[in-house]
Amino acid sequence: MFKKSSALLVYLIFYSQLVVAKEFFFVAHEFPPISFLKDSSAAGGMIDVLQMACKQLGHKCRVEIHPLARAFKMAENKEIHGVLSLHKIPERAINYADSPEIIKTTLVYMGLKVSGAKPIASPQELVGRTVLVTRGTATQKLIQKHAEQIKDLKVLEDVDSATMISKFINGKYEANVLIASTEEVLKSISQKNGIELVTLYTIAEKPLVISFVKKKMDEGDIVEFNKVLNKMKKDGSIKKILTGYNLTPAE
Repeated sequence: MFKKSSALLVYLIFYSQLVVAKEFFFVAHEFPPISFLKDSSAAGGMIDVLQMACKQLGHKCRVEIHPLARAFKMAENKEIHGVLSLHKIPERAINYADSPEIIKTTLVYMGLKVSGAKPIASPQELVGRTVLVTRGTATQKLIQKHAEQIKDLKVLEDVDSATMISKFINGKYEANVLIASTEEVLKSISQKNGIELVTLYTIAEKPLVISFVKKKMDEGDIVEFNKVLNKMKKDGSIKKILTGYNLTPAE
């Protein structure tokens, strides 16, 4: 009788785990070393953080890398449960529920060293310059505000920071064009491609989060994910992961 009861208990525990286990689909954009495509799979600091959280929750999480514009469209169509590696901004609160702050990043203006780029004291010194930004990002919104205040500041949009750097290398942008993006990302990409960038001006510090799609994801699941992520922040798991990518955890 005892053996039968024990076997039944083990079965019920196993079955209950199968019932609560869920599958989630997230999208991140090319944003190395935070999120990037490696050997046809999503990799990076934020990806590893998410996968650890999924593992602790007993869920299976799939992550793909797509341009931000496509990621937002997929979220709008309720095809995905969340978008990774986004800067936290109030405008997204209508459609997204943010995770705890995960990665500390700095938004900056940078320029090619060979073009004679030097630090500036104020964005007002950017009169008449051309700046590249990734469309759909928090940086783009900040630069657009600068463009309203700075005479003849021209803003060009591109798919992502890696594409912008690639176009610099291939001569599709003039050397004196500036890039506004996340400093940690620009440094990673430029070092990989053997070019040197100079930080002209620090725009703001912005933490990165996981943005859960409210229309797609149950509120209870969002709460559970955030509980685990907060636990990972407190026990040092997130810091340990990010250190391997030369990234700093958010406070």
